[in-house]
Formats: sequence, C-alpha cells, structure tokens
Amino acid sequence: MKRIFLLFFFMFSLLMAVSAQSDMMIHYNMKGFYLEHKVQKGESFYALGRKYNVSPKSIAEFNDLDYNKGIFIDQRLLIPLTDDNFDQKGNSGSAVFYKAKENETLTTIGEMINNVSPANLRWWNALKTNDVKENTKLIVGFIHSPSLPAVTIAGQPQKEEIIAAVNKEPVKEEKKLEEKKTEEKDSVDPPTKKEEAPPTEMAIDKTKLPKEGFFKYFFEQQIKTHPVTKNETVTAGIFKT
Repeated sequence: MKRIFLLFFFMFSLLMAVSAQSDMMIHYNMKGFYLEHKVQKGESFYALGRKYNVSPKSIAEFNDLDYNKGIFIDQRLLIPLTDDNFDQKGNSGSAVFYKAKENETLTTIGEMINNVSPANLRWWNALKTNDVKENTKLIVGFIHSPSLPAVTIAGQPQKEEIIAAVNKEPVKEEKKLEEKKTEEKDSVDPPTKKEEAPPTEMAIDKTKLPKEGFFKYFFEQQIKTHPVTKNETVTAGIFKT
C-alpha cells in the first residue's frame, strides 16, 4: 500500500512538473527576455541549448554560471530569448505566453515586448479588439525547436484600419445627432416683427386757409403744436402766394 502511494505521488509530481513547463511564460530582467526552466535528470547545457534552439554557452552566461561545471537536477535556469530563437512575426512554433496585468492592453503589451504589433497579438490570440482582461494568458511569440510541441495559428493578422473604423463608429453617430439638432434649430421660424403704423398726417381744411398763403399758415400751426426749445433754432422765410 505504501509503495502504491509513493508511486502515485511520484507520477503526480511528474505531471505537475511537465504541466508547469508546457506553458512557457516570458519574463524580463536587465539582460533581456527569458524563460524559466527547472533542470530534469539527464539534462545539460548542451541538451537545453538544443531544446530551446539557443547556444549552450549563452545559457551559462545569462545565468552567470561556469559552463565547464555543468548543472544539477532541480536547478532553476533562465533561458534567454534572442533574435535567433524567438519569433514574433510568424504563426507557428512553440508558443511563448505572457500574463496580462491590470489596465494593460495589447498596445501596451506589444510596446513592452519587442514592439510586437497589436495586429499579430490579436491574430495569435483570436481577439477582435486591443482590450484584454487581467491574468489572461496571451501568445506573444514562438520558439522553433524539434524538441518542443508546436502549434500553427490559422488566418492572417487583421489590418489596423479595420480596427480603427470599428472604434470610430460611435463618433460618427454622435456627429449625426449634433447635425440633426443644428438643423432643427435652423428650421425654427424667426420672430415676426410688428408693423409700425404709418405717421399720421395733419388734416388741413383748405377752406379756412388765410389769404397770406398756405405755407405761412402751415408753419404757424406747426409752431403752436411743437414749440421750439432753447436748443433748437428756426429759420424762417417769407413766402408769397
């Protein structure tokens, strides 16, 4: 019974170790991007170099280790990601993942990891927008190695122009509403002006006009009705009929 329990525990630990290394998560330090690897029985710098398609000596240098002294079981090593083994333009190979943090988008993630384009990130992860939830595991590139399981992403990257058009659609709707409101304001009838009554003319009875003449009589009547003030002057003339 004890042997069965130990065998089960050993198999469980082995499966957990394999599962932990199946998802290659990208990390970063002052030397650059890297993967973490826990050394298994029978592995060496040379074996790890073949597995991750990288120079064995570069692994030793990245970890500040003596290449000639070798490595030991359960030792944690950092596997450098370089231009030679890390592909961020294609669509096949062993996927390298990144776990999104709070308030990050595909744009900010792409700028942080070698300026990989958001279009490629959407393509590899089957996303339609640049928004991403926290703790989402995203494919950010591939390693080409015959010793690692590979995947192939179908399709092609979506063009940036299409995404921009989708994001700008609500703005167009708002613009249409503003134009409609402007048209409604312009269609309102302007306030009507009241017509001013024409000035009344003084009625004159020509039968009562004096003999001196019409103009003299009219002038005298005007003075009686609207006397001249101090600030006004009157120029009079003699009219003969």
